[in-house]
Amino acid sequence: MRTKDEILEASAAQSAIQRNMKVFIMLLVVANVVMLVHVGQLLYARFVKFPDTAFLGTTDAQSVCAPIGLDEPMVADAVARDFAVEAIRSISTYDWTSWRDQINSSTAQYMTLDARNSYRISVNDWGIIRDVVNRYQNATAQQRGPATIQRQGVVLQKDGTGRYEWEIVVPMTLVYRNATDKRTENRDFYAKIIRTAKSPLNPKGIAVGGLVSSQPVQVDAQATARGTTQ
Repeated sequence: MRTKDEILEASAAQSAIQRNMKVFIMLLVVANVVMLVHVGQLLYARFVKFPDTAFLGTTDAQSVCAPIGLDEPMVADAVARDFAVEAIRSISTYDWTSWRDQINSSTAQYMTLDARNSYRISVNDWGIIRDVVNRYQNATAQQRGPATIQRQGVVLQKDGTGRYEWEIVVPMTLVYRNATDKRTENRDFYAKIIRTAKSPLNPKGIAVGGLVSSQPVQVDAQATARGTTQ
């Protein structure tokens, strides 16, 4: 039988073990919380908004310069034109089996949130989508002429800030084909390219802020018609 002192020592040791376990568990919880916060910051920077810096170092590490604001172009006009062509070609490429997923993926890659939501809503009203599905077709887009910048400059936004924008016209030929048939349609796409915050997924810092299309005016046909009526 253990003595009273042995029992007290064993009880004190047990209490110390329990106290140490509580401290360890508390430290483990704190460490997990800190780790989760850090992971959340990394995911936010990776997929939502890359953190801005007050200054950028130069290659020779002897001077610094301020980052380019959203009211400045940052990229050359040719880069903006090529981006518009690439975005329109990707967004206009889909097939009759997976058109919704393909359009959702391409708009998420190239468009701002507001623009992609508006575009996806309008897709549901397109008769062309029904034709592609009913005829088991694949849709692709081919550039048929040079992209031209109609307007560019700083535009005041709803939040009162200014952003640099390009309004670019891209002539495209839409091609719809299946195993037995092929048809084409010429359309002019009007893309609004706007400056956005840079991120690892968007290193250029530009995105499509709006996209509409229309059939081109047949100038030759109109001239011929006027000549005939005269």
